Amino acid sequence: RTRFALRSLLVVAAAVALVAIADTIASGFGPAYPFGLHKNFAGAMLAMCSIVCIAAPNAIGLIRPLPTLLFALFTAGVLATQSRASLVGVAAALAVVGFRRGGRSPVRVLTFVATLTGLIAVSVASLRAATSGANNTQFNSIRSREAVYRTAYNVFRENPFFGAGLRWFKLSGPGRTAYLEPHSMLFATISEAGSEEHTSELQSRLHLVC
Repeated sequence: RTRFALRSLLVVAAAVALVAIADTIASGFGPAYPFGLHKNFAGAMLAMCSIVCIAAPNAIGLIRPLPTLLFALFTAGVLATQSRASLVGVAAALAVVGFRRGGRSPVRVLTFVATLTGLIAVSVASLRAATSGANNTQFNSIRSREAVYRTAYNVFRENPFFGAGLRWFKLSGPGRTAYLEPHSMLFATISEAGSEEHTSELQSRLHLVC
Protein backbone atom coordinates (compact mmCIF):
# COMPACT_ATOMS: atom_id res chain seq x y z
CA ARG A 1 0.00 0.00 0.00
CA THR A 2 2.84 2.39 0.79
CA ARG A 3 4.51 1.71 -2.54
CA PHE A 4 1.22 2.17 -4.41
CA ALA A 5 0.59 5.45 -2.57
CA LEU A 6 4.08 6.76 -3.38
CA ARG A 7 3.75 5.81 -7.03
CA SER A 8 0.34 7.49 -7.24
CA LEU A 9 1.80 10.63 -5.68
CA LEU A 10 4.69 10.66 -8.15
CA VAL A 11 2.32 10.27 -11.12
CA VAL A 12 0.36 13.33 -10.00
CA ALA A 13 3.59 15.23 -9.27
CA ALA A 14 4.95 14.38 -12.72
CA ALA A 15 1.86 15.90 -14.32
CA VAL A 16 2.23 19.03 -12.16
CA ALA A 17 5.93 19.30 -13.03
CA LEU A 18 5.31 18.99 -16.77
CA VAL A 19 2.56 21.63 -16.68
CA ALA A 20 4.77 23.90 -14.55
CA ILE A 21 7.63 23.64 -17.04
CA ALA A 22 5.30 24.35 -19.96
CA ASP A 23 3.73 27.25 -18.04
CA THR A 24 7.03 28.97 -17.27
CA ILE A 25 8.19 28.62 -20.89
CA ALA A 26 4.90 30.02 -22.20
CA SER A 27 5.08 33.00 -19.81
CA GLY A 28 8.63 33.97 -20.75
CA PHE A 29 10.17 32.12 -17.81
CA GLY A 30 8.02 33.71 -15.14
CA PRO A 31 6.86 31.80 -12.04
CA ALA A 32 4.65 28.84 -12.93
CA TYR A 33 1.19 28.26 -11.48
CA PRO A 34 0.40 24.72 -12.72
CA PHE A 35 -3.31 23.84 -12.71
CA GLY A 36 -3.92 27.11 -10.88
CA LEU A 37 -1.91 25.97 -7.86
CA HIS A 38 0.07 28.64 -6.04
CA LYS A 39 3.73 28.50 -7.00
CA ASN A 40 4.88 27.98 -3.42
CA PHE A 41 2.46 25.10 -2.84
CA ALA A 42 3.37 23.43 -6.14
CA GLY A 43 7.07 24.02 -5.48
CA ALA A 44 6.89 22.48 -2.01
CA MET A 45 5.04 19.41 -3.28
CA LEU A 46 7.49 18.86 -6.13
CA ALA A 47 10.42 19.40 -3.78
CA MET A 48 9.07 16.74 -1.43
CA CYS A 49 8.66 14.28 -4.29
CA SER A 50 12.15 14.98 -5.63
CA ILE A 51 13.58 14.32 -2.17
CA VAL A 52 11.72 11.00 -1.96
CA CYS A 53 13.19 9.95 -5.32
CA ILE A 54 16.75 10.71 -4.35
CA ALA A 55 16.64 9.69 -0.67
CA ALA A 56 14.44 6.58 -0.76
CA PRO A 57 14.31 5.16 -4.30
CA ASN A 58 13.88 1.62 -3.00
CA ALA A 59 10.64 2.60 -1.27
CA ILE A 60 9.16 3.48 -4.66
CA GLY A 61 10.17 0.20 -6.26
CA LEU A 62 10.88 1.59 -9.73
CA ILE A 63 13.65 0.27 -11.94
CA ARG A 64 16.71 2.43 -12.33
CA PRO A 65 17.23 5.05 -13.61
CA LEU A 66 13.56 6.09 -13.26
CA PRO A 67 13.94 7.57 -9.74
CA THR A 68 16.86 9.71 -10.95
CA LEU A 69 14.93 10.86 -14.01
CA LEU A 70 11.91 11.70 -11.84
CA PHE A 71 14.19 13.62 -9.47
CA ALA A 72 15.42 15.68 -12.42
CA LEU A 73 11.85 16.28 -13.62
CA PHE A 74 10.57 17.34 -10.21
CA THR A 75 13.57 19.59 -9.59
CA ALA A 76 12.97 21.23 -12.98
CA GLY A 77 9.37 21.72 -11.86
CA VAL A 78 10.56 23.41 -8.67
CA LEU A 79 12.79 25.68 -10.74
CA ALA A 80 9.79 26.50 -12.94
CA THR A 81 7.73 27.59 -9.94
CA GLN A 82 10.63 29.74 -8.71
CA SER A 83 9.75 28.80 -5.14
CA ARG A 84 12.99 29.75 -3.42
CA ALA A 85 12.18 28.06 -0.11
CA SER A 86 11.52 24.80 -1.96
CA LEU A 87 14.82 25.10 -3.80
CA VAL A 88 16.62 25.57 -0.50
CA GLY A 89 14.78 22.53 0.87
CA VAL A 90 15.93 20.35 -2.03
CA ALA A 91 19.47 21.67 -1.63
CA ALA A 92 19.45 20.87 2.09
CA ALA A 93 18.15 17.36 1.43
CA LEU A 94 20.84 16.81 -1.18
CA ALA A 95 23.47 17.89 1.31
CA VAL A 96 22.21 15.37 3.87
CA VAL A 97 21.89 12.53 1.36
CA GLY A 98 25.28 13.29 -0.14
CA PHE A 99 26.90 13.33 3.29
CA ARG A 100 25.35 9.99 4.26
CA ARG A 101 25.98 8.13 0.99
CA GLY A 102 28.60 10.03 -0.93
CA GLY A 103 31.65 8.62 0.82
CA ARG A 104 31.44 5.42 -1.20
CA SER A 105 31.71 7.14 -4.58
CA PRO A 106 33.74 10.24 -5.50
CA VAL A 107 31.62 10.68 -8.61
CA ARG A 108 28.47 10.76 -6.50
CA VAL A 109 30.05 13.33 -4.18
CA LEU A 110 30.91 15.59 -7.11
CA THR A 111 27.42 15.17 -8.55
CA PHE A 112 25.75 16.09 -5.30
CA VAL A 113 28.06 19.07 -4.76
CA ALA A 114 27.46 20.36 -8.29
CA THR A 115 23.69 19.99 -7.99
CA LEU A 116 23.67 21.55 -4.55
CA THR A 117 25.75 24.52 -5.70
CA GLY A 118 23.54 25.00 -8.74
CA LEU A 119 20.31 25.04 -6.71
CA ILE A 120 21.72 27.56 -4.24
CA ALA A 121 23.00 29.76 -7.07
CA VAL A 122 19.62 29.72 -8.81
CA SER A 123 17.85 30.57 -5.55
CA VAL A 124 20.17 33.51 -4.85
CA ALA A 125 19.90 34.76 -8.46
CA SER A 126 16.11 34.53 -8.29
CA LEU A 127 16.02 36.54 -5.07
CA ARG A 128 18.28 39.24 -6.52
CA ALA A 129 16.20 39.43 -9.68
CA ALA A 130 13.03 39.82 -7.63
CA THR A 131 14.44 42.70 -5.58
CA SER A 132 16.54 44.70 -8.05
CA GLY A 133 16.23 46.62 -11.28
CA ALA A 134 12.71 46.96 -12.64
CA ASN A 135 11.44 44.73 -9.82
CA ASN A 136 12.84 46.99 -7.09
CA THR A 137 9.46 48.48 -6.21
CA GLN A 138 7.13 48.53 -3.23
CA PHE A 139 5.41 45.47 -4.68
CA ASN A 140 8.43 43.15 -4.83
CA SER A 141 8.44 39.96 -2.75
CA ILE A 142 10.32 41.48 0.20
CA ARG A 143 8.74 44.93 0.47
CA SER A 144 5.23 43.58 -0.01
CA ARG A 145 5.81 41.19 2.90
CA GLU A 146 7.21 44.00 5.00
CA ALA A 147 4.02 46.00 4.41
CA VAL A 148 1.83 43.01 5.30
CA TYR A 149 3.87 42.34 8.45
CA ARG A 150 3.47 45.95 9.53
CA THR A 151 -0.28 45.79 8.99
CA ALA A 152 -0.59 42.56 10.99
CA TYR A 153 1.62 43.96 13.74
CA ASN A 154 -0.51 47.11 14.00
CA VAL A 155 -3.64 44.94 14.21
CA PHE A 156 -1.96 42.99 17.01
CA ARG A 157 -1.05 46.22 18.87
CA GLU A 158 -4.68 47.32 18.71
CA ASN A 159 -5.85 43.91 20.02
CA PRO A 160 -2.94 42.56 22.09
CA PHE A 161 -4.85 40.22 24.40
CA PHE A 162 -7.52 38.56 22.25
CA GLY A 163 -6.50 39.48 18.71
CA ALA A 164 -8.75 40.67 15.91
CA GLY A 165 -10.39 37.28 15.38
CA LEU A 166 -9.81 34.37 13.04
CA ARG A 167 -9.29 35.38 9.41
CA TRP A 168 -9.59 39.05 10.28
CA PHE A 169 -7.76 39.89 7.05
CA LYS A 170 -10.65 38.47 5.01
CA LEU A 171 -13.25 40.72 6.62
CA SER A 172 -14.47 43.94 5.07
CA GLY A 173 -17.04 46.53 5.98
CA PRO A 174 -17.92 50.24 5.86
CA GLY A 175 -14.73 52.23 5.55
CA ARG A 176 -12.59 49.13 5.61
CA THR A 177 -11.03 47.11 2.83
CA ALA A 178 -9.88 43.51 2.96
CA TYR A 179 -6.22 43.04 3.89
CA LEU A 180 -3.72 40.60 2.49
CA GLU A 181 -3.09 37.45 4.49
CA PRO A 182 0.17 37.71 6.49
CA HIS A 183 2.97 35.65 4.96
CA SER A 184 4.05 34.52 8.41
CA MET A 185 2.52 31.98 10.77
CA LEU A 186 3.69 34.05 13.74
CA PHE A 187 2.16 37.34 12.56
CA ALA A 188 -1.03 35.63 11.38
CA THR A 189 -1.58 33.68 14.61
CA ILE A 190 -0.75 36.47 17.04
CA SER A 191 -2.82 39.06 15.17
CA GLU A 192 -5.75 36.62 15.10
CA ALA A 193 -5.55 35.38 18.71
CA GLY A 194 -3.41 37.98 20.50
CA SER A 195 -0.72 37.34 23.08
CA GLU A 196 1.00 40.09 25.02
CA GLU A 197 3.97 37.86 25.89
CA HIS A 198 5.07 37.75 22.23
CA THR A 199 5.30 41.53 21.76
CA SER A 200 9.11 41.68 22.01
CA GLU A 201 9.52 38.74 19.62
CA LEU A 202 7.25 40.39 17.06
CA GLN A 203 9.14 43.66 17.36
CA SER A 204 12.50 41.94 16.86
CA ARG A 205 11.26 39.98 13.81
CA LEU A 206 9.78 43.10 12.25
CA HIS A 207 13.05 44.90 12.85
CA LEU A 208 14.99 42.10 11.12
CA VAL A 209 12.66 42.17 8.11
CA CYS A 210 12.94 45.92 7.76
